[in-house]
Formats: sequence, structure tokens, C-alpha cells
Amino acid sequence: MHTWQLQESKAKFSKLVRFCSSDDPQIITIHSKEEAVLLSKREYDTLTKSNISFLELMNQSPSKGFELNIDRDKSMPRDTDALLA
Repeated sequence: MHTWQLQESKAKFSKLVRFCSSDDPQIITIHSKEEAVLLSKREYDTLTKSNISFLELMNQSPSKGFELNIDRDKSMPRDTDALLA
């Protein structure tokens, strides 16, 4: 990945976009701190592609059909007034 200072990225934006399309994502820094990443549309689509709904995802879970037996504690709650005294 190539790193660009903000002012350099503004001055050479066309070159930055071309690098992004043919190389890896490009990092843009402000005051030596990495602030942004520019990536190709193809990579963006790959990262954000979601053709499955949440319900479909849950139905594909390997835990589907697994029964959970939860035993709850039926004892009385502790006396918090005694703790405050």
C-alpha cells in the first residue's frame, strides 16, 4: 500500500485514483497520521456485498435447531438492606 500526504493526494488525485484501480488501496495521511483509505470500486463492492438477509444468515447457522436448556436460579434475592447497614 502506498501512503500519500493529504496535500500530495490533492495535487495528484488522478494518479492516486489510477494507482487505486491497478494496485492496492492507497492510504492518505494528515499530519503523519493515517486518516483515510482510497480503494477501487471493485474492492469496495467486494467488501460491502451482502446478498443475504439477517434471517437467512441465522437460518444458515450451524447452531440452528440446537436447543438451549436454561435453568434459572429460583431462590429468593439476597437482602440488600442488610448490606447497607
